[in-house]
Amino acid sequence: MERQDRGRELPAEFTGVIAQIGSGWDDVDADTAYVWVRLKSGREVKALIRDVEHTR
Repeated sequence: MERQDRGRELPAEFTGVIAQIGSGWDDVDADTAYVWVRLKSGREVKALIRDVEHTR
């Protein structure tokens, strides 16, 4: 199941530190769970876990 706002989103590259993985709710799997990444500016970006590529 896709999120309602998914169609409005464009792919974007970002770099930061993982702040939170998942929602903290039971029964949420990787297809619908988010990862929050803290950017250098201090702001956070949210992305679907399945769409994120972790690199070093």
